[in-house]
Amino acid sequence: MLNFRHPFASLARNSCRLSKDDVALALNHVDEGHRTTDIYIAKDWKIVDEVQEKVVELLRELDTQSKIEVRKLKLA
Repeated sequence: MLNFRHPFASLARNSCRLSKDDVALALNHVDEGHRTTDIYIAKDWKIVDEVQEKVVELLRELDTQSKIEVRKLKLA
């Protein structure tokens, strides 16, 4: 079972997109900051890329909406 902890943690976090809190709970880790859990999870930079892409997309949408509101005010 001990040998399965690394793939389990990596699959749970990277493929299933479960939170580190949930992965830590499943592995019965109690340390703050998830230092122990981080040892078991292989780094998957796709998650970071997705977070950054979503934030940039949201900022673009907000920028577009604010430009539309400014145009409406100018026409009024």
